[in-house]
Amino acid sequence: MRPLVVGQVRADLWTAVGLAVFCAWTFWVTTNFAPPVLPGYPGAAFFPQLIIGLLALLSLALFVRAAGALRRARRQAAPAGEAKVSFDWASFLYSVAGALALVLAMQGFGTELAVTAYLALLLWLFGRRPVWAIATAIVTTLVLYALFVHMLSVHLPLLFLPRYL
Repeated sequence: MRPLVVGQVRADLWTAVGLAVFCAWTFWVTTNFAPPVLPGYPGAAFFPQLIIGLLALLSLALFVRAAGALRRARRQAAPAGEAKVSFDWASFLYSVAGALALVLAMQGFGTELAVTAYLALLLWLFGRRPVWAIATAIVTTLVLYALFVHMLSVHLPLLFLPRYL
């Protein structure tokens, strides 16, 4: 597949619109989360909606910046060459397929093996040497395990790390 090449301003506009649509959809999904258990406390939707709201503000800022750049470019008598953005479809599809495989692999192989394999494969596909990719993936997985399981008490579908750490 040939990469899609578009102008930077157009790419920013489409990214901002796509993020805004995504934020609206995910905010709507969180409206069905559990209500607060105690009066005055935030419910299960509070923190996801807070993050979604911040992402929506950032997408609005991106849209305003890109729209301003587009207006300035149209007012110029002799517009300068606009920077181009290349969108590689193959890399995008590899990433999406890998993310879907990660979700499926977490159930069968545990989070630690699935995340390590996913990170190592992505690092290798996007230019790292295999040994460096595997080492980086292992260290990153251990850091994520320590952060989520030990510090944040998030229950993950683990296979072998709880036995050894």
